[in-house]
Amino acid sequence: MSKGQPEPAPKREPEPLAVGVDEAARLLSVSRDAVYGAIRRGQLRSVQLGTRQLVPVIELHRFLGLDQPDGPTSTEVLAQLAELLLAATAAPSRAAPVGSRGGRVLPLMRA
Repeated sequence: MSKGQPEPAPKREPEPLAVGVDEAARLLSVSRDAVYGAIRRGQLRSVQLGTRQLVPVIELHRFLGLDQPDGPTSTEVLAQLAELLLAATAAPSRAAPVGSRGGRVLPLMRA
């Protein structure tokens, strides 16, 4: 590099257009169940691509209100995330029901 020339900008990876549910949960600092719950309630839109459920990054911005010039304050964003977490913890568990003898109840098999 010569003295008068500016340094070239480092190459950056392009931002993803969509992320998986795990990454969306990491970006929002919530659980996977919280993200799936928000999708189920219609609060967060997603796209099914084969077996993967993807959340567009722009949708995460919309969900948090960051796509608006006069978007929400950080307090409002935190309140929305708290609501998301509460909804996820209030959701019924996906654990298998327990039978009277302490084992799992299995469906009847038909021949």
